[in-house]
Amino acid sequence: MAHSPRTIPTFYRVFFIYLDPVMSLWAAYACFADPDLLLDSYVPKTISVRNPLHDALFHQLGGAFFYIAMSQAVLLSYTNDVNIWKIVHGGLLGWDLAILYGIWNGLSVQGRLDPGVWRMEDWITVGSTLVIGLARAAVVAGIGLRKIGDNGKGKTG
Repeated sequence: MAHSPRTIPTFYRVFFIYLDPVMSLWAAYACFADPDLLLDSYVPKTISVRNPLHDALFHQLGGAFFYIAMSQAVLLSYTNDVNIWKIVHGGLLGWDLAILYGIWNGLSVQGRLDPGVWRMEDWITVGSTLVIGLARAAVVAGIGLRKIGDNGKGKTG
């Protein structure tokens, strides 16, 4: 299918084919090569230490991040089909919601729900997940997407 800039806006293409996959690949790398760094982004070293017996969970999480990066960078760059974009991001929106719930639950258990006590790592984790989740929700809602063949009349997919 030929590229139709009207179908998938440039913002979505750049954000989901380049930016988000790079972030996901970084997370996958951290899961395999530096799980302490990844764990510290959610749980401060001062209150918990990684148990190497749990590294299998980091490896599985790393595989999930790798899959997310590839599904966006490869599959989404291959298609202009609005329905495929919505399906992929609908599933990944569930992933983002699970991450946000996990962050909330973790902060709650740690007694750190008050944003006034958050570290820079907390702000980055929450902020980036919220931004990505909102962008995914916009794709799922069809905001800015047009069906092929609408002749620019603004019908959203």
